[in-house]
Amino acid sequence: MVQQTFTLTAPAASKEVSLDDLFPISVERYEAMIRAGTITEDDDIELIHGKLVKKMGKNQAHIIVSELLLQSMQVRLPPGWFLSTENPILTGDSLPEPDARVTRGSPRDYAGRRVTAADIGLVIEVSDSTLDADRGVKLSLYAGAGIPIYWIINIPDRQIEVYTQPQRGEGAPFYASLAVYPADSAVPLMLDGVEAAALPVADLLP
Repeated sequence: MVQQTFTLTAPAASKEVSLDDLFPISVERYEAMIRAGTITEDDDIELIHGKLVKKMGKNQAHIIVSELLLQSMQVRLPPGWFLSTENPILTGDSLPEPDARVTRGSPRDYAGRRVTAADIGLVIEVSDSTLDADRGVKLSLYAGAGIPIYWIINIPDRQIEVYTQPQRGEGAPFYASLAVYPADSAVPLMLDGVEAAALPVADLLP
């Protein structure tokens, strides 16, 4: 089955998680709290638009997809890129921690600084109970940062949604193009406009 492709003219409709009532905090203060041990890995939070947001817990399907993604992607990445899981990206007033990101260079290149959106070729979220937020707040955040490609591995619908062409202007940032790859297709792994591999979607689903 051939993937479906859509042209988007506005942010995807979703029940976005409201950030209005959450405690505001700067990236600098957030990082200082991490250095001081006030915030640790056990707190399971991330910084989104200057607010501390609790990350959702993972069910078994999410865990399986994350492991399959790691297994499939690592052997297909071309030289000059590496896969990182659940690690932050500096995007203005946010430090989101996507389920996976494909980053330029090697880990040691970032010994003295944070990974930024300019270093990212692809960001991936594994979505089950988080589908609304991943299509809403996270999508807008990644588009606003200019991350070129955003995948949502949509577990309930057994498909991968590939968002491209980030747009910024009036209103919330969004991706202008969406291609949907069902379970019986293969999703292209595009980096800097070059197809590095094609991954069978079924290999990434539980």
